[in-house]
This record gives sequence, C-alpha cells and structure tokens, in this order.
Amino acid sequence: MFRWECSSPTVRLLDFRTSAFTLTGRFSILILLLLFPSALVARERQITQEVNGTKFITIVCMATQYPEVCISSLSAEPTAVKESRPKYLIKISIHVASKGVRESLDLANRLLKLSKTSSDVYAAASECSETLNYSIDWLNTCNQSDLITRMDDIKSYLSAALTYQNDCYSALQEIQTTTFLSKMMAQIKSAASLISNSLSMLDALDSYGPDPTHWKPPHVHNHKKGPFVSSSASAQWIGKTDSELLEQPLYSLVPSVTVSTDGLANFTSIQAAVDSAPANATGNTRYIIYIKEGIYNETVRISSKKTLLMFMGDGINKTIITGNRSVANQPNMTTFDTATVGISGAQFLARDLTFENTAGPSGHQAVSLRVESDKAAFYRCSFLGYQDTLYAHVLRQFYRECVIEGTIDFIFGNAAVVFQNCDIRVRVGRVGVTLSTITAQGRTDPAQATGFVLQNCTVNGTEDYIQAWQESPDSYRAFLGRPWKAYSTTIFMQTYMEALIEPQGWLPWNGTFALSTLFYGEYNNSGPGSNCSSRVTWSTQLNLTNVQPYSVQNFIQGSTWLPLTNFSFTPSVS
Repeated sequence: MFRWECSSPTVRLLDFRTSAFTLTGRFSILILLLLFPSALVARERQITQEVNGTKFITIVCMATQYPEVCISSLSAEPTAVKESRPKYLIKISIHVASKGVRESLDLANRLLKLSKTSSDVYAAASECSETLNYSIDWLNTCNQSDLITRMDDIKSYLSAALTYQNDCYSALQEIQTTTFLSKMMAQIKSAASLISNSLSMLDALDSYGPDPTHWKPPHVHNHKKGPFVSSSASAQWIGKTDSELLEQPLYSLVPSVTVSTDGLANFTSIQAAVDSAPANATGNTRYIIYIKEGIYNETVRISSKKTLLMFMGDGINKTIITGNRSVANQPNMTTFDTATVGISGAQFLARDLTFENTAGPSGHQAVSLRVESDKAAFYRCSFLGYQDTLYAHVLRQFYRECVIEGTIDFIFGNAAVVFQNCDIRVRVGRVGVTLSTITAQGRTDPAQATGFVLQNCTVNGTEDYIQAWQESPDSYRAFLGRPWKAYSTTIFMQTYMEALIEPQGWLPWNGTFALSTLFYGEYNNSGPGSNCSSRVTWSTQLNLTNVQPYSVQNFIQGSTWLPLTNFSFTPSVS
C-alpha cells in the first residue's frame, strides 16, 4: 500500500480566536449554559442596559453578510427594537425571513398557474413551489425550537432553507426572462439574504458568545471552529430501535408491509407501499417496507409527511429500484425531478438495495437518488448512474459500506454528509468526454453547516474504466472534485486512492471561480493517487488537529446519537 505523508505550510481552515472566544472561554460558557442558564439571561440583560434599540440592532447586524438588509428588516419590527437580546433578535430575523419566503412562494404559485402552456416554465415553477414549501417548513421548525439547546439543528435547518432559495433561483435562470420572472427572482434573492443573515447571527452567537460587540461575520470555514464540545444537544434521531433494525439479519426483521414483483406480497409497487405508511410518524415506531429481490422500474417519491420510513432489500444488485429520467431525454425536466427515488421524509433508513438511473452517459444530468431527509442513513446500498448519480441535497446524512458509481459530479448537493467505508467508482462517460469529477459540493454561504466528508473509503474505477484508462492514461482523467458553488467544501481522509486520480487532485469549475473561498482538504490518505506533491495550491493538507471538525461526532453531531446504536461507525479521526 502506498501512503504519502504530506504537510502544508499554511492550513487555511481554523480560526482559533484568542481575543473574544478562546477554547477556555467557550468551554466556560458551555458549562454556564448547561448548569446555570440564568447566567446567560443576566449577561444579556447587562448588555441590553448598555446598548439598546436600533443601535443594538446595528451592532448585531454587523456580523452578517448583508448588514444593511439586516438593519432595515429588523428595525421595521417593533418587537425587535423593544426586545434587543441577541437570541430573540435571531428568532425575529428567522420570522422575517419566513415572511420573505412566503412572498416568494406566492409568486411561484402564480407562475405555476400562468405557465401551463409553457413546459419549461411550468417545470421551473413546479420545482420552486416544492422547494420553497420545504424552506418554509424548516423555518417554521426553527421558530418552534429552542435556540440554545438545539443550535446545531437550527443551523442545519437554516442551511437547508437557504439552499432551497438558491435551487429555485437557479431553476428560473434556465428559462427566458420576463418582467414577472425578474420580480420573482429579486424576491427570492431578498429572502435568501434574510435567511443568510439569520444563519450568520446564529453562527456568531455560537462562536463568540452572547455579547454581540465581539461578533464578527462568518469566515470561509467557520461552521466548526475546532475540536470543541458542541454547544447544543442535537436530537437523538436514531435510537435503540433503529440500532436493532440496522444490525439484525434480514430474516429476523418484521416488515410492516412487503413489496414483490410476483404479486404474492402486500404490494407490487414501492410507491403504493410508501403511500400506505402513516403520516407524520414520531417516536421509535418505524414503518419497514421490505422490498423483495427483483427489478422495480418506477419513480418513487417520499414526501416530507412520510417520516420514519425504512427500505429493506435483499442485497445490492438483488433489490433494484431503477428509472431513466434525465434532462437530455425528457424535455424541460429539471435535475431535481430526474431522481429515480426522491426522499423528503425525515429519519429515513435504507439497507441492502440498489438505486439506479439507466439514462446512460448521453442523458447528462440523471439522478438515481435525491435525499433531503434530515438524519437519513444508508447501509450497504449502491447508487448507480453517470452524471449526477447521488444528489445529497440538504440536511444531515450518513452512508456506510455503500457503492457509488458515476462519471461527472456524481456525488453532488449541499448536505452535511459523511461517507464511511464506501467504494467510489468512476465509470466510462459518453463518447468524447473522458474527464471525470467525483464530487461537486454546493455550499453557497460561509455560515452554512454543510460539506462532504469521505472517510476510510476507496476511490477506484469500474473494470471498463480501468481498462480504458490503462489503454489511454493521458485521455482518461479523474479528479476528486470541483467547486459547484462559491464555498464548496469537501474533505477526503484516510481514504485509499488508486492511480487514476490526477496528480493535481482537484479541478477548477470555471477559471478562478471559488478558488479563494472553497475548502478542499485531504488527510492521511493512501495509495498512488494520494501523492500530494503536485496538488493544486488551493487545496489543503490537513493535520490531526484541524481535521477533527470533520469527524462523524462533530460534523453531523454523531456524538449525541451514534453511540446509542450498534451500527458500525467510526466516531472520530485518528
């Protein structure tokens, strides 16, 4: 085994701030929050007495990306001027953002009614209507949650809400501009800035404490400052019941319903089985859909109301859910809608099955699985496609011992994801296209709690790709990723890389776009493709200290829920 020991003279990741919020200071505040919550209230009242009203709003807003928008939006709220404590101002800002998104949704629904004769406009309006509804749902969840004890959750929800705004905006950019569309896009952009400001203020509160005079705008890689104990108690989203589901052999699990192609089960359609599940399930009662060995050629959609579902198959390449939607083969279809399976219901689990899109390399964007389920876990699954195979869209996700195959940007999206012990395989693309990129992470804001982490994985090619690469190594070029959005964040650590990975490692998207704001890191990788001597200057070689924020327990708050399971995982980085 090859292992390259690399170091970087400058590590552009962590900002251990000594003037405002040192490690000792942060730990002390954490203890106060946990043991003496009244201390926080007392400090807030002291600050309020010193500075209040619109001047206080101005100080708080200086920590945002759009301070003028922040000041004007909060100053227009009477409760914000009167109640000038930081955490309440953040709550009010989230409420203001929610109103902005509702205005965007009203415009999207109007566009939907006006565009039935134009298929491309209708497709974009449909995507906007769906994603903006999701955005409102998560903003409402933020407003109903305690800001301090659920800070990590709220960061994740706000990150998702902001991503949905950008999704809608991008969809509208693909169609011909009209006066109405210009108005709608301006409104979406305005709502996005309001969400971004809420996220920035929350990040500042978490980073610097309750005194906003110490707050600063979010830095490029500021969502986790270091190997600190989390300041919030994340929900235990996989409990002991789910541990049993993940670790028990297939024959010992009792499904709620069974799907089979032979007509001898409850259903012959997976979608019908999903539709039979109860809505808005809570607690530890999971609805298990056992999908017997077979090929299921259907498009499956799991709505946000279908929570606590589990797909259980008979094994990779035995239970196969397949489709062939693509932006090239179906006119006016968006990438979002090409997914063979789309999952929105929270706390989804899947094991022992294959998600596939067979549109082929000429189909361009063609998603096999789209995931926007918070706290979703996939165990021993495969995801097969070409361009845009796995759409890890938003929120928190975990993949263990999975196989992911594709050609271009075949792991993409803006979720917070950890892939552990997975096989990542490059496929042969369409004729004339011999360049492949594994990841295209879509973080758009420095305060978003998103990124891709690949730990203890294997990066290789399929047999066809390896043969083609060996015959023409100068023609077939594979890269670890490229920056889809400005703050694209991806880390490969403790991963074996075959020689097919190009020496420079990473590929630009378009000129210098995002090269000064992205974060691409590598740590303790091995194999001939991990040689970092020729890596691009805008990637970073990490050390043991500054890779800690990207462990399972820190990056997706795994320390609060994974220890409760017997599911095989690696909580930390060593």
